[in-house]
Amino acid sequence: MAQELKPAIGAGLSIRTRISPVGVWSTVGGAALALQVWVLGRYLTMSDLRSAPPSGYQISGGRMVAAWTMQAVVAAAVLGMGVVLLRRCLRERTVTFDAALYTGLLLSMWQDPIMYWNKLYVVYNQNLPNVETWGPYIPGWHGPDTGGEPLYESVAGGSGLAYPIVMVWFWLQYKLYRQIALRRPHWSNWRLFLTAGGIGALIDLPLEPLFLFSGVFAYPVGYPPLTLFAGHWYQLPLLEVLSASLVLVTPILVLRRIDEARPVPWLFTTSPRAHTPARPLVRLLAGVGLANVVILAYLLANVAIAELGGPFPSDMPSWLW
Repeated sequence: MAQELKPAIGAGLSIRTRISPVGVWSTVGGAALALQVWVLGRYLTMSDLRSAPPSGYQISGGRMVAAWTMQAVVAAAVLGMGVVLLRRCLRERTVTFDAALYTGLLLSMWQDPIMYWNKLYVVYNQNLPNVETWGPYIPGWHGPDTGGEPLYESVAGGSGLAYPIVMVWFWLQYKLYRQIALRRPHWSNWRLFLTAGGIGALIDLPLEPLFLFSGVFAYPVGYPPLTLFAGHWYQLPLLEVLSASLVLVTPILVLRRIDEARPVPWLFTTSPRAHTPARPLVRLLAGVGLANVVILAYLLANVAIAELGGPFPSDMPSWLW
C-alpha cells in the first residue's frame, strides 16, 4: 500500500510545484506582452502617429509652464526610480519585487484607452506631447462619441510612460501599512485591506490635485454628490480616488505583505531547479502580469464610474478638449 501511495504523493507534489504563483503571473505577463506587441505593432505600422493640432486653442503662459514643469517632474521621477531599482537589482543579484512591478507598470500603458471604453473619462493637455489614441487597435474597443473628433493619448504626462509613477503611491502607502500590520498582528487580512485602502485614499487625495491644477489632465465626468469642485474643469471625483487606492495599489500591497509574512516568500520565487539565466526573465514577466491585471481592473473600475455620469464642465478650457 505504501508503495502505491508514493507515486500519487509525488505526482501531487509535482503538480503543486509546477503550478506556482510566479508561473501563473509570468504566464499572464507573457500573454499581456504578446497582446501589447500585437496592438501597438499594428498601431505603429497602420496609423499616421498624429498629435493634436498646435493651434485652435488658447493657453496662458503660466499654465503652460506649470504643465510642462509637472511633466518634467514626473519624467525625472520615473527615470530616477528606474536607475535606483536597477542598481538595487545589480547589488542583490536578482530582480526585486519593486523592479518587476516597475517594469510591469511601464508595460501596462498600452491599456490606457480602455479608460474611456464607452464614455470620455479623462482629457489631456493638448500642449504636452501626445499622439492619436491606439484604442481602435484594442479588440472590442469602440470609444466614446466625440462627434468625430479624434482622441489623443498623453506620451509622458499623466499617462503613457508615466505609469510607473504609481510606485510613489505604492511606496508611501506600503510604509504606513507595514507599520500598522506589525503593530496589529491579530487583525484579519480584510481589516488590513480596508485600512490600507483608507491610507491609500488619504495619500491620493492631495496628490491628484497636483496634476489637475497644473493642467496636465482633467476629469470631464464625475458623480456630483461624490465629486470635489463639481461642475468645474478641475473637479476631482472621489470615486476615482477610491478606485486608485482599493483597486490599483492596495491589492499589490496586500499581496506583498502576505508574501513577506510567510516563512519562505513565494509570490515571485522561481524554482531552485529553474535554469539560472531564466529566473530574472520569469520574475520580470511575473511583474508584467501582476501590473497588467491590476491596471486592467483599475481601468474597468473607471469605466463603471464614468457610467454614473455628471454634466460636462462648462468652463472646460480649449487646451483640454
